[in-house]
Amino acid sequence: GVVDLGSLTPALANELVKDEQFALVSNKMTITHYLTIRGDEGPLADERLKQAISLAIDRNAITSQYFYDYAVPTRNLINSASSFGKVVEPIYDVERARALVKEAAGEQPVRVRFLVPQYGTDRYPYKEIAEWIQAELAAIGIEANIQILDGAAYKKAMRDGDYEIAIHTR
Repeated sequence: GVVDLGSLTPALANELVKDEQFALVSNKMTITHYLTIRGDEGPLADERLKQAISLAIDRNAITSQYFYDYAVPTRNLINSASSFGKVVEPIYDVERARALVKEAAGEQPVRVRFLVPQYGTDRYPYKEIAEWIQAELAAIGIEANIQILDGAAYKKAMRDGDYEIAIHTR
């Protein structure tokens, strides 16, 4: 539960376990890390762009690189700690993602505001994950401008719909 709550990062847990005074026990997590895509209006209103974003993100690489394979990549918001949770295998297809962006936007640039809550940079590797996703989106023609906001500003931007992509925990 210590990693789950964000008081200890997976990277730090891996360092601590090198000391034989510590043991690492892994259980199902109650936290889901996910992206919200605002697609009711603005640059991501076209369903093809939302699908392209999903296809362009290598969830397996993120869980391996930043969560040391303790996390389970899925396309389901409900995590495995719930009796309703089911792992829905992620689909990673950069070529299809690139084609969808081209279909939806043509030669027009697609620019999005990607919000990251400050708490996520302290408790989880959200800054690094956002930068990883930013690079993946750039490869398919979507320019993501990452903005790290304190709690109040983040909540206000979310409430006001002043974003296109945001990373969260649930």
